[in-house]
Amino acid sequence: GITTDTRSYMDMFPKERLVYLSAESEENLNELNEDDIYIIGGLVDHNRLKGICFDKATSQGIRTARLPIGEFMELKNRKVLTVNQVYEILLAFSVEKDWAKAFDTIIPKRKGGVLLNKAEGKEAEEGEEEVADEEGSPEKMQEDEPIAEPEMSSNSTDKPADS
Repeated sequence: GITTDTRSYMDMFPKERLVYLSAESEENLNELNEDDIYIIGGLVDHNRLKGICFDKATSQGIRTARLPIGEFMELKNRKVLTVNQVYEILLAFSVEKDWAKAFDTIIPKRKGGVLLNKAEGKEAEEGEEEVADEEGSPEKMQEDEPIAEPEMSSNSTDKPADS
């Protein structure tokens, strides 16, 4: 059930229901609200475009939130996720109601993720194997990319992906 539309999310939905997911947000997304509409940015937010998704959301008066990755998992590599990974994490959380399980299931093992044991404040043990991406090559990340901001291919437009 996917519907596409050329209109802006601002023209399609009430602003008070919109939540723009952005790594720069100070608010963690702790729960999913069935009445909210979550926007996963489709821009590569690094280098000259750093913070553009967050800036766009705040200039439009839209609430922002970030995935609470750091509260449940420590990553050895950057927390930059693709649009499909963010979508899959949201879907997994909506089913399981467990952020740790969603992150552990969806975030690629090549990122070196280790679940945090919140009860004891210690890290859970996890394998450290390197997993190749769909093209068969290990992930390559730039050091100055933002944390937890979805990214798309370099041929994307300046318009974020509407949900």
